[in-house]
Amino acid sequence: MKRPLCRTVLIILACLWTAGVAGARAACLPGAAETVTIAAVNDRMELVTDKGTLLRLDGVENLALDPDADDALYDVTESLREWLVGTTVLMRRVTPSPDRWQRLDAEIFAPSADNGDVQSVALRLVAAGKLRVAPEAGETACLADLLAAEAMARAEKRGIWTDAIFGPLSADNRDALSAKLGKFVIVEGDVVGTGESRTRLYLNFGASRWRDLAVTILRRDEKAFEKAGISLKSLAGARLRIRGILGQFYGPEIEITTPAAVEIVAKP
Repeated sequence: MKRPLCRTVLIILACLWTAGVAGARAACLPGAAETVTIAAVNDRMELVTDKGTLLRLDGVENLALDPDADDALYDVTESLREWLVGTTVLMRRVTPSPDRWQRLDAEIFAPSADNGDVQSVALRLVAAGKLRVAPEAGETACLADLLAAEAMARAEKRGIWTDAIFGPLSADNRDALSAKLGKFVIVEGDVVGTGESRTRLYLNFGASRWRDLAVTILRRDEKAFEKAGISLKSLAGARLRIRGILGQFYGPEIEITTPAAVEIVAKP
């Protein structure tokens, strides 16, 4: 009796993954995953399955949102097309239902073109210096691995890390921050003080609320930071690396919703 094809594919991929996990953290495994076939990769860096479902790679920046990143976007989409189109992959949903653009956030695991070992697609791209890590509230289980891979790619100047536009910005550089409004950024600097209002907590990176960077956190999200061991009100004097979309309210501002968006570079 012939085994159903989808079950066969799942068993083969699972076996390949088991053979290739040496040195990987247990959290960054497919786990309870579905099998899907990738039919296309569009120009917005979204994967399209043979059923027409749109998938967004979780945990990494979408370069399609940055008009300054056209060359890097082309490189990533071509790499994804060459690797994934026509391939059956493992998909772990991060969000239970599609967003308003009908996309599912997902972690994708696929056989490597090099040796057939199944690996995280996002992790491979980050390690190659093709993408930056961009955690969101529905954070990926591979976050620690992604951050470690990004740090190594950045240190070794791989891929996008040879271009200053992708590097961490100094929280003190007001002109550089002004040029990045509306875009995903990584900002590093010292917290000069903290503040709070009825609905928000603030991490201030300068004395002027009108000119210096502030990071804001809704009070309803504070418990998630505490659970992760981050006491927001105790961060004055700490050196932080923050990731998120740079906006403008009174002055430059990044609103974060997950502790994954904060790296403590140096404690107070």
